[in-house]
Amino acid sequence: MITPVINHMSVVTTSIYNCKDICDLNVYVHENAPVENLKWNLIDLLKQRVNTTNYFDQLQFSLSTTSKTTTATYFQLSSSILSYNHSQLDREEFCKLNLCSYEQYQCDLSLSIFTQTSFIVIFQLIIQDQNDIVPIFDQSNIDIVIRENLQPFYHYQLPTARDLDSNMYNIDKYSFVNNEFNHIFELIYSNNELNLKVLKTLDCEQRSSYQLKIIAQDKGGQKSNILSCNVTVGDFNEFQPKFQQHSYNKYINESFLVNDTVMIVSATDDDCYDKIIIYSLISDSIVALPFRINSKTGEIMLTRSVDYEQQTTYRFRIKAANQDGITNSIVPVTIQVLDVNDNEPRIYTNILANYKIINRKEIDNDNVESIIVDENISIGQVIGTILVKDDDSMKINKQLTISLLSCLPLTMICPLILDHDSMTIRIARVLDTEQDDMYKIVLQANDQGTPPLLSQRHLFLYIRHRPRFTQKKYYFYLSISSSPGSTIGHVEANSTESRLIEYTIVTATNFVDIDSTNGTIYLKEFIYIEYVLNLTVQATNTQNRALFDQTIILIHMYNQNNCSPLFDHLSYTFNVSEQHISPFEIGQVHAMDCTSNNKLSVTYTLIEADTLPFRINNDNGMLIVTHELDRETIDKYDFYVMATIENRTTSKTRIYVYVIDRNDHIPTFVDNYTERFIYVSSIELSTSSSSTSLIRRHNSDIDNSLASEFVTNVYAIDMDDGLNGKINYYFSNSDAYHHFHVYNNGSIYLYNGKNLPTPYRLEIYAKDNGQPALTSKNSILFYVCDINRKHECNEHYQDEKLITTFLLDEPSKTNYYLGSLFIMIAIICFVFIVISCTTYHVFLKVKHSTKMSQRTYNCRIEARKNLIVSDSLYDNTTTTNGQLKSVSV
Repeated sequence: MITPVINHMSVVTTSIYNCKDICDLNVYVHENAPVENLKWNLIDLLKQRVNTTNYFDQLQFSLSTTSKTTTATYFQLSSSILSYNHSQLDREEFCKLNLCSYEQYQCDLSLSIFTQTSFIVIFQLIIQDQNDIVPIFDQSNIDIVIRENLQPFYHYQLPTARDLDSNMYNIDKYSFVNNEFNHIFELIYSNNELNLKVLKTLDCEQRSSYQLKIIAQDKGGQKSNILSCNVTVGDFNEFQPKFQQHSYNKYINESFLVNDTVMIVSATDDDCYDKIIIYSLISDSIVALPFRINSKTGEIMLTRSVDYEQQTTYRFRIKAANQDGITNSIVPVTIQVLDVNDNEPRIYTNILANYKIINRKEIDNDNVESIIVDENISIGQVIGTILVKDDDSMKINKQLTISLLSCLPLTMICPLILDHDSMTIRIARVLDTEQDDMYKIVLQANDQGTPPLLSQRHLFLYIRHRPRFTQKKYYFYLSISSSPGSTIGHVEANSTESRLIEYTIVTATNFVDIDSTNGTIYLKEFIYIEYVLNLTVQATNTQNRALFDQTIILIHMYNQNNCSPLFDHLSYTFNVSEQHISPFEIGQVHAMDCTSNNKLSVTYTLIEADTLPFRINNDNGMLIVTHELDRETIDKYDFYVMATIENRTTSKTRIYVYVIDRNDHIPTFVDNYTERFIYVSSIELSTSSSSTSLIRRHNSDIDNSLASEFVTNVYAIDMDDGLNGKINYYFSNSDAYHHFHVYNNGSIYLYNGKNLPTPYRLEIYAKDNGQPALTSKNSILFYVCDINRKHECNEHYQDEKLITTFLLDEPSKTNYYLGSLFIMIAIICFVFIVISCTTYHVFLKVKHSTKMSQRTYNCRIEARKNLIVSDSLYDNTTTTNGQLKSVSV
């Protein structure tokens, strides 16, 4: 900021007017004059106008009280001396108080001064402006937006600088600090308004902003602060968004996850600023699409699962618009759903009305079907049809299959069979309710898709059998004093359809009768004698009267005036599990006194209790096991319980306790071979040439003559009963099933000898059918031999058996066998060295003797040669044509 240079003139001039009653004194002063110089003697000033000085000397001056609120506060009057009483003389300060105008060059401060007479002095201090204020912009930065494509010479009003000086010194002009953009912009200052003139059309795509720096200068030459004007070229939005593709296509699996991104569409805008694209989804479909789009990113996401079986193709459009919505563009989108194997095959059964059960609990489950057939139904009878459907396309599934997966209980052959040709369900065998009267059959349908899927349907097959009474005999007691209509007892027969059972008394009698619907037996007439009434009661299936059952009822007629304790049953049967921790209760017997019906008066005791692992509560008849029971030792206990009433009368009843088996015994192999030879014909056996192989193996495959050849039999026993003692045999190594097969009777067959190594150790384990199942293991070592050289087979494999035993025996014996092997090798080497030395010695001896005989023979030959030569000197005819004719030696 430039500091102004101020000329501190004290008093410019003084003028006095009308000094009769009122005297006007005008004092001219420049602003910012030194305050200490602003003092005036009123008498001296008045004397300059009037010569009667004595008059003024007698005056006493005082300030007007009415003017103290304005200008009087700036002055102080002491006697005749008037002084300016403020820190500085600033014209602009008085302008703020509206004592004068900023535009005026002079500012008048008027003050009324009174005397003790009627004489009044009007004092006016006239302050003249100086260029002491620097122009200033109220803002250092402004932002303006000028739209592109406007016609040239467009004006944009700018804020002006502020200068409180008078018009003589205030703003003179505005200019750019830098002249970089003088060809584009111009500053126009007129009528105290500043405008920015655009000299040419602006283009936002070429340049989007300009930084202008503006300065103001007053008439005194002082310059203002810099105004930074940020000019932003406003976008006209003449370009519409453009997608990167003319259309979008996408394939998704129907297993596509919800809220995952299907694809991303993208559009761009060549406009300068409005580059924010708003995406929206447009569809002509009435049904809502399973897609949504992120309006900012263009990301298309799945909102709900898609199903190929419902819709395979979705077509819609994506709209890309500017944020202001003026321009937009649209692109088509196609999303095709690919079928995956996501639908399980469904099984439908149509059971014939004669065999369908209604009002059965299982019918609440759509995956369950209940069937009932008569026990005497014929084999091959069709009871229903079956249908398998799959909503997936055949390109995915390829083929559907159905099979009978399981049939419980496993102890019996399944009573149903599937006819795949006619897709019907038929009866497979004769039904026998003595074995089982209910079967749970599981049908399973499979497709061939990826991954393969399956579904199951459960069939509950109930066999309508003849009714069966819960007891073979019923025992009832009845007093001879009972009146007709009294209830004697109740019998019950079990059946798959109890509502169809009808009870009748087969034996002719007039004393008792039975309720045909519930089996209640009641008295019809009085019986006056004590005896046992023996009756036969029959339960008949009313839908098929060929199905019935009979039971015997014994009614004991007694005289309550003379009777012994009466047990509820003539005998009691209890079942108890073995290996149960004792003591524990197994059941209760009950007897009553027919006279008093007082239970507390009956005492119970065991007969021959010392030999039994039981005791009885003497008061309530509760039987308690005192020792742990073992079915394999004793499986049944038969004893008597005696009831005594107050030591006067007794009776007894028979107790049967059956020990139920638990799976507490492991199958045990007995009398089994540990080694077996398999004899085959025309097989090549060779010894491996590898020094690291100690076991002989075949170089050629076993021929097909080995197919289904019995090789051995294994046998294991299990002391448990029923399924707990039933044993099945399995191979522990799955590779063994490529060569051998084992049957449930323990027979082992070789059916594939190809690539069978020898010797081959076959591990078999026996497994019972208890819960939990128990197993044991056994192994057999097989050797394959030529059937034509049986006598050599044992010797042939002696070394191998030793080596195999060495290799396969338990690790604790390895060091022992290894030392034995080294000792054997050392002995063999020693014997070999001795034999080699002996043989070499004999060889040298024989060679020496042979050389001597050859030397003698050579001498003889030489002698013969000399003789021939000597004879030839005397015989000229020994040769003919250069060849020797004959030589005699």
